[in-house]
Amino acid sequence: MNARKAVLTAGCMLAAFLAACSHVRDSKHVEVAPGTEMGRYQVFGVLPFGDNGGGKGRAMAQDVGKALKDKGLQVVEMDVMEKEYRKTKGDTFGMTLFGMNTLRSRTKAEVLVTGSITEKSYSLYVQELESGDMLIDVKAQRRVGEIPRAEVLESMMKYLTGEGATTALGAPADEPGITP
Repeated sequence: MNARKAVLTAGCMLAAFLAACSHVRDSKHVEVAPGTEMGRYQVFGVLPFGDNGGGKGRAMAQDVGKALKDKGLQVVEMDVMEKEYRKTKGDTFGMTLFGMNTLRSRTKAEVLVTGSITEKSYSLYVQELESGDMLIDVKAQRRVGEIPRAEVLESMMKYLTGEGATTALGAPADEPGITP
């Protein structure tokens, strides 16, 4: 009887251990608004990404802007976008629809691209400036190791150009770096 209890206890402990370890994996959250067609937008406003003071945010935003230009799209100069954003932002909780329309009229940007980046995570937010609708919301995190910057850029560009998954369930199966 004691042997049976010991086996049962060991089995329960193993199950608890495996359950605790199962959470240690990469994660990705993707929301793309229904009906989003990124191909209809031609002018992008890109703001420096948040980076917890690591200095990578501005560089990543510049890379995104350059990659968009390489695809034949127009990108408002980041310094201009930043300056106008600060003027129209309003309160600390975000922009009002009036502020977004003002930003759109001053910069001609149709969508606002923001996000954040660290060694192990990134986020991407794309908001239409005319309606204020959030078009794309992507958050990805790697539990072990760093996400190479080139993979982050490739992933972001798939969404910005409409080549990524357009469902809320996840990223394209062939996307490098983070699995859905």
